[in-house]
Amino acid sequence: MNGTDNILNAEVSHKKFGNGKIVGVDETHVTVSFDSLSESKVFAYPKAFEKFLAAIDEEIQGQIDSDVKECLLLATLEENKKIQKYHRLEVENKKERIAQYKKKKKAQEARLKREKKERERYAKAVV
Repeated sequence: MNGTDNILNAEVSHKKFGNGKIVGVDETHVTVSFDSLSESKVFAYPKAFEKFLAAIDEEIQGQIDSDVKECLLLATLEENKKIQKYHRLEVENKKERIAQYKKKKKAQEARLKREKKERERYAKAVV
């Protein structure tokens, strides 16, 4: 992400808690002290800025929006990787089932061939 250092002390607005100031920040969380509350609240960064928080300063909000987009892109990429892995496992399982089916079929054909030979030998012996 672009870096969270310059959002420290930024003024923000929350839909429920009103205006506040970012008093703590790291790569995954922001701590906001709200005017209307006695204790600070911790939010996931940048996820909380998708719905609940907004920076008062448009430039800072622009940076946050960029971080939100990057976070969504990374989440989409991770989801795509999971889907690809799932499909790859499905293909591998299908190949394995086909191989097992062919092996069973081959064994069955060999057994039927042996039984046919035994019947032919028995028929010759009886005649």
